Parts: sequence; structure tokens; C-alpha cells
Amino acid sequence: MKRILFVICAIGIIIGLFFIAKLGYNEYRESHPINIYKYRSDINHKQNNNYIVEFYDLKCPTCKEAHKEVFENKGFNDLLNDKHVTVKYIPHPVLNNNGVSNKFANMADSVNDVMGIGAYHSFINESYNNMDEKDPIKVMKKLDYGNDLNKKIIKNYKAKDINQYPNTKKQEDQFDIEKTPTIFLNDEKVSYKDLQSRVENLK
Repeated sequence: MKRILFVICAIGIIIGLFFIAKLGYNEYRESHPINIYKYRSDINHKQNNNYIVEFYDLKCPTCKEAHKEVFENKGFNDLLNDKHVTVKYIPHPVLNNNGVSNKFANMADSVNDVMGIGAYHSFINESYNNMDEKDPIKVMKKLDYGNDLNKKIIKNYKAKDINQYPNTKKQEDQFDIEKTPTIFLNDEKVSYKDLQSRVENLK
């Protein structure tokens, strides 16, 4: 009888600990969602209630595939407008390629720093069109900003530790990123192959 009571008590304790842990995790997720205001600083959240955040590596073939098949697809972009979804691209260089991914991530940030979000998106597109190129300065110059702006971008870029990208480890820890691309629709991870159907189902 004592053994039965012991087993019942043990099961009860295990179940209780499970629900406590689950409650704690849910509270953590509520207080630590994707930091929407930090990573969407350029987004007016009063206008767009839904968002996509993509963590990408400009030397990642799957990232290029996702970009070309989904993010550059006109039908998908029309859908984003209809559903009031804003997309935010965040560099996340993870490939072990002698620092090339880090250099391209830093250049993407430098282009954004000097030229703004439109040029940033153009650099992403141009980088995917030149996957074999190892020098991000050469890719940036293909965008033909002119000599003066090129110099400003290069100065900004060379002021960074271009062989490192400071946010990668922090992003991995905060958002549980194991690979690229990692895509969030609102606070939920989704595959890029499922992204369009998931956006279609947004209210």
C-alpha cells in the first residue's frame, strides 16, 4: 500500500513540475517574444499588425532560394500588402567560409547605415546574384552609387571588425536560431516553403 501511495505521489509531483515548467516557459515567452520594437525599429506597428523577420546569410544557398522563390515573388509581395505584413531582413552569418559571410553581413549594415533601407535591399539582391564573389566591396560597387557614396560606404565598412559579426551569438541565444534562413511570422518559426500559405491564413 505504501509503495502504491509513493508511486502516486511521485507521479503527482512529476505532473506538477511539468505544469510549473510549462507555465514558466509561457510566461517567459510572453515577456521575451521576438523583440518586436528592437528588430522592427523602422516599422510603424500601428499600421502593420503582422510581420516577418528573416535571419539570413548572404552566402547561404537556401537563403538565396528562399529570397528568389518567395520574397522576390510579385504575388507574394501583393499578398503581404493585402495582409498588412512587413518584412524585416536581419544578417545572421553562420557559414564557415573564412569570414566571407561576416564581411557581407557587415557590408549590408554599412550600405544601410549610409544609404538606407532601399539600398540595403538592393545589396541583398545583388549579393544573391553574385554568390561566388568573395569581396563585398565589388558587389556594392555594382550598384553604381557613385564614387563619393562608395567611399562613404567603404569607410563605414572598414571601421567595423569586418571578420566578425557581433550580433550572431546573441541572436542564436535569444531566438534559438540553428540554421539559415530562420524565418518568423509574428512570433512563430515557419519554413519558407510554408510561408505563403501561412500568410494567406492571417486575419
